[in-house]
Amino acid sequence: GQGYAMAYRAGAELIDMEMVQFHPTGAVYPYDARGRLITEAVRGEGGYLKNSRGERFMAKYDPERMELSTRDVVARSIATEIAEGRGTDKGGVYLDVTHLGAAVIEERLPMMLAQFLNFGVDIRKEPMEVAPTAHHMMGGLRITPECRTTIKGLFACGEVTGGIHGANRLGGNSLADTQVFGKRACEFAGKSVLHRALMNSPAIVGQLAAEELRFNRFLNGSDSIAEIKERLRKTMWENVGIFRTAEELETALAEIEELSEMTPKADSPAVLAECCVLEDMLTVAALVVRGALLREESRGAHVRKDIVQDWTPETSPYGHTYQSIYREGIEKAGAEDISAEGAGKGGNVQ
Repeated sequence: GQGYAMAYRAGAELIDMEMVQFHPTGAVYPYDARGRLITEAVRGEGGYLKNSRGERFMAKYDPERMELSTRDVVARSIATEIAEGRGTDKGGVYLDVTHLGAAVIEERLPMMLAQFLNFGVDIRKEPMEVAPTAHHMMGGLRITPECRTTIKGLFACGEVTGGIHGANRLGGNSLADTQVFGKRACEFAGKSVLHRALMNSPAIVGQLAAEELRFNRFLNGSDSIAEIKERLRKTMWENVGIFRTAEELETALAEIEELSEMTPKADSPAVLAECCVLEDMLTVAALVVRGALLREESRGAHVRKDIVQDWTPETSPYGHTYQSIYREGIEKAGAEDISAEGAGKGGNVQ
């Protein structure tokens, strides 16, 4: 998330920061494995999702595709089962492959078998327990096909960019970020520097002074990093998770603003680095929340429970209309208009 925060502070335009993908199957038990991703190959090989009643609940949410539905649908379905009291006592649902038989599991899912055996669970004999976990950001810096951002000379690729996956990334498609746009970013950035002189901007000098003040603030701080992180984690999970409402988002934003006023204590270079990372976490969290408040609709991975809408084929929730967020009122080292080259249409500004 530091790439988002650094670009935002420099005045770059970011899009779709509210689009956070939740992987449907993160381990909830055993506790040593909590949050670890369970590959979708488990469901691809025929694994069943079951609630605490033993029901294959995906029949209620996507009877045609069942466990092979899209990530957002499966994640919402699991979250609904848990919220409505049909989850396990450990806060998840069951992902069961025991019906496949030991031979199939050993041949087709050897890594999952070994991973859970290491944690004391034999998936040949008992189900895994899973729940959704935050996984991928579809939002990020707005770029052109040449990977230029709205800051002159700043090129970007990878998960720090937004818009490539619309509102709902498909599994495996991050290769586009790395293999396609990674190559393009290198090519076009290389060509760009051949025709540019080193810029000695007053904005850069001012930024160096601002960074020095930032470090001094942490050196004189008194608040606990651990406490701030835990409060941030709690409010983001409870109020900015799979299902969102304006009231919950406002609650989260108020908490983030309060946490941002706290100053963690840095008593060593390592802790100073942690303080900088924490500040970036708070910045990105606020961007996600503000984006979620601005997008008054449900689309892809972003679901607003407090807004009712009827979709038509022309207004599919998987269509992509981007919305922009950027920091106003700062002097940029170099701004560039890429409005004619960006994907999508429309946009709100914060």
